[in-house]
Amino acid sequence: MIRTRIAPSPTGFLHIGTARTALFNFLYTRHNKGKFVLRIEDTDLARSTKEYEQDILDGLKWLGIAWDEGPEVGGDFGPYTQMERVEIYSKYIDKLLQEKKAYLCYHTLEELEAERKELEAKKLPQIHTKDCRTMWKASLDEYAAEPRPPSLRSGVAGGGRKPAVRFISPDEGKLEFEDLIHGKIEIDLSLVGDFIIQKSDGTPTLHLAVVVDDGLMEIDTVIRGDDHLSNVPRQILLQKALGFPTPQYAHIPMILAPDRSKLSKRKGVTSISDYRKMGYLPEAIVNFIALLGWNPGTEQEIFSMVELIEKFDLSRVQKSGAIFNIEKLNFLNGHYLRAKSDDEYLELARPFFFLVQPEGSPWLNQKEFIDRVLLLLKDRVKILSELLELTSYFFEDKIKITAEILLGKVEKEKVQKALSSALETLSAIEDFTAQNLETELRALAEKLALKAGELFTPIRNAVSGRTETPPLFAMLEVLGKEKVVARLEKALKLL
Repeated sequence: MIRTRIAPSPTGFLHIGTARTALFNFLYTRHNKGKFVLRIEDTDLARSTKEYEQDILDGLKWLGIAWDEGPEVGGDFGPYTQMERVEIYSKYIDKLLQEKKAYLCYHTLEELEAERKELEAKKLPQIHTKDCRTMWKASLDEYAAEPRPPSLRSGVAGGGRKPAVRFISPDEGKLEFEDLIHGKIEIDLSLVGDFIIQKSDGTPTLHLAVVVDDGLMEIDTVIRGDDHLSNVPRQILLQKALGFPTPQYAHIPMILAPDRSKLSKRKGVTSISDYRKMGYLPEAIVNFIALLGWNPGTEQEIFSMVELIEKFDLSRVQKSGAIFNIEKLNFLNGHYLRAKSDDEYLELARPFFFLVQPEGSPWLNQKEFIDRVLLLLKDRVKILSELLELTSYFFEDKIKITAEILLGKVEKEKVQKALSSALETLSAIEDFTAQNLETELRALAEKLALKAGELFTPIRNAVSGRTETPPLFAMLEVLGKEKVVARLEKALKLL
C-alpha cells in the first residue's frame, strides 16, 4: 500500500507552496488507494508556534486535504508532532554513537560560523573540516560513562561545553538515486561532510527526525519541493546506517513569481489564510495549485477534487518551475462563484459587506436590498473582497461623475440629447422594473435614431460613475427611480 506524508514546519502560516505539496501527496495517495500522513516538524524551537501549527491544520481542512492517521483528538486524527517524539529519536542517536557511526562535536556556533566564512573565502565546499573526528574516541568514552541525552552532559572533552552529535559521512564515493520526476541523480559524497543530527540543546535535526519518522511510519513515497533535493544524500546515508528502507523520491518544481524568482510575500500573497480572507474559494485554490507543475495532458482546466484524484499522475509533473498566474486564479474563482446557487453565493458574499460596516450603519438593516445588489454582481465578481468597491455606487448618496466618464469619445451634444431624453422617459415610468425599463429605453433609442449603446452607455456612466457595471436594466431597477433620476439630473448639470 502506498504511504505518503506531508511534513510542514510551523514556522509560518500555511504557504501556498506547502499546500500544493500537500495536495500532490493527497491526490497521488487517493489515486493509489493508499494512506496519507500529516506530520508537524516543530524541532525549530525558536520559530515554531502553536498559532502557525493551527493555521496549517485549518488551511488543509479548508482545502479538503484530509490525512488518514495520527493521534486521536476528539474522535478525529491529529497530526504527529516531532517534539513529542524526541525520546524515540534519542534512541536512534544512541544507536549511531554506539556503533561508531556518529560522534560528539564540541564546537560552538561562533566557531562553526567562523569555519563557514573561512571555507567561503577559500571557495571550498561548505563541509565541516574541524578536528572533531580526532576527538570522537574520547567523546565515546565519555558517552558510555554518562547518561542520555548527550546534550545534558557536561562534556569532559569539550571543556564543559554541551556537544552536538555529528553523523560520519563517507570521505569519497558516489551515491545514486532515482527521482520519479528528475530521473537518475548522482551525488559526490566527498561534498557531503559530517553533518549534525542532534543539536547541543538535545533536539534532533531535520535529517535525523525525518529519516526516523519516515522509517517508523513506513513512508514509501516522499513527494516534496525540489528545494529538498540537496537533503537526499544525507537522508539516504542515515537510512542505510539505521537499517531503514529508502523510499521513492519525487521532487516537484518550485512555484515561481511571474518574473521567475522565488514566490515570496514581497511578490504577493503567499499564505492560504490570506487568500481565504480575500474571498477565494477552496475549490478554486485546489484547482489552481493542482495545475502548478502538473499537466493533465488535455485542454481541460476545470477540475473537481474527484476528477483530480482520478486523473493525477506523477509522470505528468514537470521538472521546471511553475509560474504563479494570479489572473488564472481569479478566472477560476469567478467560475466557482458563478457555479454556486444564489443562496450559497449570498452566504459567502454577505460577510464581505456586513463585516466592514461601522456600528450604526443604516445598511445593516437593509439586508434585502443588500442581497439584490450582491446578486447583481454574481456573474461579474471574481474575488469576494472586491464586492464592497464594485457595489459602492449603490450605497453612496453622492457619486463622483466626471465629464470624461460621461463623454468618452462621443460629442457633448449627442450625450446631452441622450441623457435629457432618458431623464424625461425614466421620470415618467411608474413601474420601475427591469422589463419595463428595457422596453421604454429601446423604444427611445429607436425614436432618437440611436444605436442601443449610444443611449445606454451614457445612462450607465451617469448613474454609476463607472464604465463597467452589471446589466443596465437590472442595475437601474435596484438603484431605484429616485436615485436614477437624481443622478441623471446631476450629469446634465455637469455637462
